[in-house]
Parts: sequence; structure tokens; C-alpha cells
Amino acid sequence: MIYFIGILAISAYILQVLLGIRQFKYFNRQLRQMRSKGRVAIGVNKGRIASGTIILFAIDEQFQIHEAKKMQGISSFTMFKPFTNVVGQNLLELTKEHPALAKENKLTQKAVIHAVESCLQPEPKTENNYQPMYSLENLKWTVKNQLLLCKQRIKRS
Repeated sequence: MIYFIGILAISAYILQVLLGIRQFKYFNRQLRQMRSKGRVAIGVNKGRIASGTIILFAIDEQFQIHEAKKMQGISSFTMFKPFTNVVGQNLLELTKEHPALAKENKLTQKAVIHAVESCLQPEPKTENNYQPMYSLENLKWTVKNQLLLCKQRIKRS
């Protein structure tokens, strides 16, 4: 019986890792698509209990928003949706009181404010060697370490 519970826990954890990797790949694909159109401002509002929000803005040199996408939810099946209220607006003018954001929920407003703040920070000078956060090597290392930890916990009990 204990082996069944252990196998079930390990299977659930592996499924969670795989779904998380799937969502990160989806995010990276959307980010690359928007980066092909120019500079991208990213706003994030992490939710511990409530849903998290990620907003992507494709902007030009004058901070005019040409395209915006919003992903909000708690599930790893959450997808980006068009965020058309702010298209055509200047990113630096967006505040909580702005008419385009007044009807949005607080999570979305905080993510937009985060995008504005991140846009005001100077860009680091890096080469165009973009690599996703989760590579195959990182995945192998993470899974290997987690399996070793689970194995040690099972031996203790």
C-alpha cells in the first residue's frame, strides 16, 4: 500500500513538472513571437492563493502599444488572450486610474504597473543568445535530484 502511494505521489509530481515545462515553452513561444515585432514589456503579478497574471506588451521606441496579451489563471492550461483595451495607448501613461484599466481587476492593474516599471529600467547590453529558462539539461538535473530526494524519503519511512 505504501508503495502505491509513493508511486502515485511521484507520478503526480512528474505530471506537474511536465505541465509546467509545457506552459514555459508556450510562454517562450509567445514571447519570441512578440519580440519579432519589436521591444516587449512584461508585467507579472504572482499569485500565491489568487490567480497569477502575466501581460506582454509589444511596444515601439515611443512606448506606444501595438499588441498586448494577457494570461491570468491558476491552472497550467491557462493560455494568452488578446488584451485589446490598451492597444494604441502609451505604456508610460497607464496607471490604475487610466480609463483603459479602471474596469480591470487589481491583479491585472498590478501586472500593468509592473510592466511600466520594468520598461523604465535600462536594458542590459547582451548579445542575441536567447535560451529558454528550461533546457533539456536543466530538466534532466531537476528530475534526477527530485527522484533522489523521493528515494531518500521512502527509505526513511
